[in-house]
Amino acid sequence: MNGHQKQRETSKRMIESALFALMEEMEFSQITVCRIVERADVARKTFYRLYHNKEDVMCQYFADLCNAYQASCRKLAHYDLRRIAEDYFGFWHQHRKLLLLLHRCGMDQMLYYEMTRVSMQIVKMRMEDGGLDGKPGMAEPLDLPEWTDLPEQLGITARTELAEPLDSDERPELAYFADYSVGGFVNLLHRWVRSGMRETPGEYAQKVGDAILKFSGGAFR
Repeated sequence: MNGHQKQRETSKRMIESALFALMEEMEFSQITVCRIVERADVARKTFYRLYHNKEDVMCQYFADLCNAYQASCRKLAHYDLRRIAEDYFGFWHQHRKLLLLLHRCGMDQMLYYEMTRVSMQIVKMRMEDGGLDGKPGMAEPLDLPEWTDLPEQLGITARTELAEPLDSDERPELAYFADYSVGGFVNLLHRWVRSGMRETPGEYAQKVGDAILKFSGGAFR
């Protein structure tokens, strides 16, 4: 990373920190770019070199988070529910403060939507299927018009989208399993956040694993 790239990343971190600090103090709708750059101590032109608006700060940060989670996932020879749960909840617990802040602001659905977008790459990598190359792709930041189920304070109208067709070389059963798996874990994370994330990652993963194995008849053991 050269000097310009380092400065760019430093500016992004300062802007992100400023936005999250302001979200602790006021409604998201009340936060302006002027307030963000003043708190971050960066020039307004620096902000607009990096982002289109304050919403863009959020979606780029979420994309980076999901890519970091994807990079942290270890390959698995088979679907190990307990290990997946421990890895998943352990990673997101590191960002507990942010998740709870987003929930208080009614904006956590933005992150959950971005997490869903990378589900297929993560499942492909973790399953080590012989018919797959196992190489994960990286998520792109959200395009604002594609967001769904967004908080009203963003002023964005949600729209329903058709599911994208499967690639010609993609096994449909893997796509179905990816949707099933990520949907369950995203909802479990949402439940944990709503309860204040009081349990440790290990405790919550144990509860989740025990419940799923109990009602699935051990299908995922």
